[in-house]
Amino acid sequence: MCTKIGIVHNLKPESPSVKNLSQTLGELRDTYDIDVFPLRGDSTSILRNNKYAKSVNSILKSILYYKRIRKYDIIIVHKCLTPVDLPLLEYLFMSCERTVFSTYDAEYIEKPYCTNVLSEHSNKVLATSSRILDVYEGKTSDEKVHLVPPSIDTEFFSPIDNGEGGAKNEYVLGWVGNANSHSIDLEYMVSIFNRIEFNQNVTLRLLGGGDIPDKISSKLEDLNLNIEIIDFVPWEEVPVIINSFDVGLVPLKDTEYNRGRSCEKVREYMACGVPVIGSHVGENPQLIPRETGILCEDISDWENAIGYMRDDEVRSQYGTKAREHIVDNYSTEIVSELLDEKILKRT
Repeated sequence: MCTKIGIVHNLKPESPSVKNLSQTLGELRDTYDIDVFPLRGDSTSILRNNKYAKSVNSILKSILYYKRIRKYDIIIVHKCLTPVDLPLLEYLFMSCERTVFSTYDAEYIEKPYCTNVLSEHSNKVLATSSRILDVYEGKTSDEKVHLVPPSIDTEFFSPIDNGEGGAKNEYVLGWVGNANSHSIDLEYMVSIFNRIEFNQNVTLRLLGGGDIPDKISSKLEDLNLNIEIIDFVPWEEVPVIINSFDVGLVPLKDTEYNRGRSCEKVREYMACGVPVIGSHVGENPQLIPRETGILCEDISDWENAIGYMRDDEVRSQYGTKAREHIVDNYSTEIVSELLDEKILKRT
């Protein structure tokens, strides 16, 4: 009989972290019987706008699920469950016999009480970045915290010869993200680019930039660049657009939240064979070896890196190495084996 695993979360089904965890565990379905229990209710206006209404809804669904899920062999609690930092649901599900706290990004900043309960009372803690690993090792036993990075589907994210890459007279710098939630990093990138003298025919292509704050939008217009803003697109179109980049940009302002980021976009760029230029912050140094991209600490670094990567042959060499690095270390197959060995078999 297969070991039964129940995943509990309070996020949207299309949330990147939920999709990633499901994708990784999906590789293990021959070994484990896996069910997902989402606590989030329908997106009515009252639930969207009132965190206390969300809490009540989550509590009611948790009570309904609890009797079923407590019979599972392993319970994975993915991120905090209670919408406010009051660990009611965290205590409920941590009362189960074998539990795993699945972290993602620096949630310990926003919900210290909930994350403390989850890390203290779980059997294992799954850390998705080196900074998260350090934080939770400081809160609990080193032996129960393990680094298991997000995986990447290297067949879905792969090089495509779509004819949309930078033509000989065009150099495309690409960025992917939510312009609203990543506004601090987008503004940081714009402030850097504002002090760089670009040659002609350089395009800055922003995917997910349909909701750029006004203060950033006005600064973008002042850049000596061709600006292309692409709103949110269907998931299956994301690899196609990434393949249109000559370079993938990962600007991160040095904040505690960014130090804990899991940086999935880096993996997506690299899996598509796109070399990376990024800030020397957080998980970037672990994700981007020297032969796969360039890490920057100041404006001079950014200017030199952008100029250096303009060479087609240089980009090709970096892109090939980037793809190899991701396939060898972060593919769904590799990470699922790590998750099984470090977390599931030891819980």
